[in-house]
Amino acid sequence: MTGVRLAVAGPVAERLRVRATAGEGRITFEPAGTVRTLLPLPAEPRSAPQEVSPSPYA
Repeated sequence: MTGVRLAVAGPVAERLRVRATAGEGRITFEPAGTVRTLLPLPAEPRSAPQEVSPSPYA
């Protein structure tokens, strides 16, 4: 993700970090507003897609 300067520090960055590590992923934050994530594929396909709530920042 790029162009989201508020996401590289503070509470937004902490929430992203918690979610990435909970999913056994990796996340890095760059000062220019770039967030890089690496999330593993699930071991088995899921039977139904998960619903994601919309972001209040979009």
